[in-house]
Amino acid sequence: MLELYHHAFSPVNLPFTVPLLVCLIYWLLMIAGLFDLDSFNPDFDVSHDVHVDGHLDAHVDGHADVDHHADAHASGGIFHAIFDFLNVMDVPMMIVMSVLTFCGWAFSITANYYFNPDLTWMRALLLMIPNFLLSVILTHFMTLPLKKLFKSLSKDMNVKVALVGKVATVDTGEVSATFGQATVDIDGVPITINVRSSAKNDFTRGDKVLVVEEDKKERLFKVVKYEEPKLKG
Repeated sequence: MLELYHHAFSPVNLPFTVPLLVCLIYWLLMIAGLFDLDSFNPDFDVSHDVHVDGHLDAHVDGHADVDHHADAHASGGIFHAIFDFLNVMDVPMMIVMSVLTFCGWAFSITANYYFNPDLTWMRALLLMIPNFLLSVILTHFMTLPLKKLFKSLSKDMNVKVALVGKVATVDTGEVSATFGQATVDIDGVPITINVRSSAKNDFTRGDKVLVVEEDKKERLFKVVKYEEPKLKG
């Protein structure tokens, strides 16, 4: 036990031990009722992270150069692919991050113990590459059963509630024909749904949208801009 403690807090393993401790603290706080699984839902606006003027979020600064805008989309596609592979869109973010963090920590402890007994930084950095790849692959397979579980739970919940005509709040940095999530509040219970919009829009996190159509096969909901009803004077 003391040997594990020594290796866990050695400098080469500390970058993995600290995030693992953060995840453990989160789960303890969740058990205590201070957090829930949706407390740290990410903003998946990763397709607009790079701009020539250094600003983040293209929906805020819409004057980025066209070439850089295209490069940002290409980079964002990679991140979307990674998120999709890790099942982030179907499994709560903190569950995925906890599994990924634990896998990275376990591989780091094991790899440095057997292949880096002197705990040198150069070898530790080289071991991080296979560590990352193996952790991502293992996280993908470990969260697959959870993906099916949460999809089933979401389907069962949504089947009982007619969501067409409901107002939802956008959770992601954009809503497009291929990407987007929003939350519908049903009697105080938030339901997260996958939403799509074929029309060009400037939807961003926090915007209100109206659910107008449901694709029951794909479990997708088409949304349009929500217009606040005008009060008659």
